Amino acid sequence: MSYNCLSLFLSKLPSLCYMGEYHEKMNNVDGEQLGDPDKIAGAFLQLLNSSNPATNLFLVNMHLTGQKLQLNKLIAHMESSKGLFYSTDFRS
Repeated sequence: MSYNCLSLFLSKLPSLCYMGEYHEKMNNVDGEQLGDPDKIAGAFLQLLNSSNPATNLFLVNMHLTGQKLQLNKLIAHMESSKGLFYSTDFRS
């Protein structure tokens, strides 16, 4: 299916328009992304065979590092705002 045909199809289904964007993004991938596809496939197999699989999957070190930074920002925000948060508790 050509992209023009896909675009026409997706224009008829507005709730699926993101698929066209995803399709275009995948066509523009240069193949030089971080991460070894064989190792990633192995990680998926480990998850499938795990009795306690991860609920969040962070593949490739850069992704994990980015998520840790975001989490630290959230924790800092929560700490700086906890006075406001606690002020809404019922008092006994």
